Amino acid sequence: MARRFPRFPVGHKRSLKHGFTALQQRRYHVMAARLHVFFVQQAERVVARYLGTTTATLEYPVWMGRLAWAPAVKETQPGELLPPEEDRRLQIVMVPDLEDQYIQSSHYAGQLVGADVPDPQDVRVRNFLLSAGARIVDINDTTRDDIALQLALGGERGYNQRQIARGVPQDNFPGLDATVAQTYRNRSDTIVRTELSYANAQATLDTYRTQTVEWVEVQDGDDCGWEDHDDPDLADGSFRTMDQADEYPIAHPNCVRVFLPSDGPPEGEEEEE
Repeated sequence: MARRFPRFPVGHKRSLKHGFTALQQRRYHVMAARLHVFFVQQAERVVARYLGTTTATLEYPVWMGRLAWAPAVKETQPGELLPPEEDRRLQIVMVPDLEDQYIQSSHYAGQLVGADVPDPQDVRVRNFLLSAGARIVDINDTTRDDIALQLALGGERGYNQRQIARGVPQDNFPGLDATVAQTYRNRSDTIVRTELSYANAQATLDTYRTQTVEWVEVQDGDDCGWEDHDDPDLADGSFRTMDQADEYPIAHPNCVRVFLPSDGPPEGEEEEE
């Protein structure tokens, strides 16, 4: 049987939600700035590979190929503009902050349910790093798709190699450089907020599960849906099983969803102010 958890007063729930989001905000700005620089340098590397030139960040140090939790880097195929080594570069930039976020959120959630902070070698931390590493590859896969579109469009328009690389502003053609540096507006900010939210959610749910929590109460944006932002099934204030929370730890990029431990939907209880 699941252990009993108190019904948090409204003010306390707001305070707990703020505590979780404050943990993410502490590292958001530095991480976003670091990621912005990474994408600018990644754009330089893509252009250098395409033009057959060199850049200060093109060389790939051997030590970057090793991460204890990650599979080996795949071999680069001829002509790849964004080879697998770019996945490892991005993992190295992002994962240390995400690992720290996971451990800090685990500590905060543990205070609510009486759980210990996981050791960095704990299987929960390692499983999180694997899932975060896979999502980071997805980030580069989005860039790869946009590179392919730029190459195809540039070829259709008859641009030369340098135009495809650097863009043709008068034709509203961004080229490889601008596309990789910022695939979409505020890309670095969105990625960081989203990945920190994933880290917070997984840490919280993993911690609750160690203490036999079976239900969570959701704290979210007022109009945010459960499965996506426009879902009419609103998330904020709802009660979900742990399995449901695992399936939808967030609803959309930039999501601010937080989970509090619960015994499930109240039966005839009035919520305290």
